[in-house]
Amino acid sequence: YSLERSTDKAIQARGQLVDYANFQWEYQHRAFLFQVIIFKDFARLLRYDRSGVIVSTRFKYQETPYLAQFLSRF
Repeated sequence: YSLERSTDKAIQARGQLVDYANFQWEYQHRAFLFQVIIFKDFARLLRYDRSGVIVSTRFKYQETPYLAQFLSRF
């Protein structure tokens, strides 16, 4: 099962997420950064560092405690 879809919209959306991370790297000198992506009933957590990105599997954020746990610890 692939985490990525290969439609034009999906490719553009991933590019936009990377652009946001690059802007943050450019203006805020950090060792790593997080992004939370919410789409419809699902969410994903992303952790960027200088070597790449780690992406969680999608989860239903209204039915699981993962998002609340992440944000409370963040």
